[in-house]
Order: sequence, then structure tokens, then C-alpha cells
Amino acid sequence: MDYWTNFGTNLRRLRLGRGLTQEQLGKIVGVTGSFVAYWERHERRPKANEVFRLADYFNKPLDEFFGRSPLGGRAKGRGSFDVASFRQAVEGLVRAGRDVTAYLKRLERAPRATGKPSPTPKKKRRAKKTKRSH
Repeated sequence: MDYWTNFGTNLRRLRLGRGLTQEQLGKIVGVTGSFVAYWERHERRPKANEVFRLADYFNKPLDEFFGRSPLGGRAKGRGSFDVASFRQAVEGLVRAGRDVTAYLKRLERAPRATGKPSPTPKKKRRAKKTKRSH
């Protein structure tokens, strides 16, 4: 599942629900209206601080922006995390000199908690090299 696709769709739904234009939302977040349009069309991804500003403005947990729970509903699976705890986790990674992008990609690939153990990934086999005769 691509959480960024959900992000653009949910951002548009929230923006229109407040009756805002892309330019108006851009001013609130500190970007141009063009950037908001790129996000909604899934052409670019916002920076972490821009995602935090959006979540703060709409007063929504990040789970809802990324489609891990329905808008206005309660998150299922691993549970919802709010902006403050996510910000704390990202700031901790930055202080430790860790790659935040890798963390987000790992989060994207992580299975939701279903009570069942996740399958063990299979090892890829390398093809044996054969000698060619001339």
C-alpha cells in the first residue's frame, strides 16, 4: 500500500472540507499553492515539517493523513499515533544522525498488526555462474 497516495487524497478531502483553496492552504503551511497541488496529485512529497504543520492545522493524527485509518474514525491495527509522538520519533532519529527517509520507508512496508505472525521472508537464491567454453 502506498501511503503517499492516500496522503494526497486525504489532504484534498480535508482542504475542501474546510472550504480552502490550494493557495490559502499553502500560505498556512508556508508553501505556494502549486506545492499543495503537487501533493494532492501525488507528484511530490511534502517535507516532514510541512506534514506536521498540516496535521496541526487540521488537528488530525498522521495516521489519518496516510490512510492507516478512515478519516474521522478510530485507527485499527497497531493503533494511532499523534503528531507529537511522531515528531518526537523523527527528532530522535535526526539527533542520532539516522536517516529519516529510511525510517519512513520501513514504516510504509510494515504490516499492520492482525494478531497473526508475519511470514518469514524467503532468501533469494543467486544463480550459479557457469563457465563458457570458447
